[in-house]
Amino acid sequence: MTQFYQPPLDGLADDPFMRDGDDKLIRRSYWLDLSDRSIVLLMTQGIGTRLTADEKRAHLMDIRRPHLIDTILAPEVLPPERGPDPPCRLRRTSYANGAFYADGGIVTKSSWNGAG
Repeated sequence: MTQFYQPPLDGLADDPFMRDGDDKLIRRSYWLDLSDRSIVLLMTQGIGTRLTADEKRAHLMDIRRPHLIDTILAPEVLPPERGPDPPCRLRRTSYANGAFYADGGIVTKSSWNGAG
């Protein structure tokens, strides 16, 4: 048996996901009057965000909109996680008295050339 979303019984009879004892949508006309674009927005950014993927799939099949399943349940593309910062390169910020000053450290001219 298909598992539909069961809204909390807090007295909100206007919940568009409310079903009767036979698992029939009480506000079926609400869903049938919506455009595909509106349903996608409702399921991805609105009241449908509280449903699991299986509940969304069952609901879309019930309201005869199975063509929206791939759009609504498409995996979210996340940017790659930012790893640690790359090693800091020595930047010549100033040169005085034969030493480079970079990133708060001092490197002498002789160690810069690899001599020491």
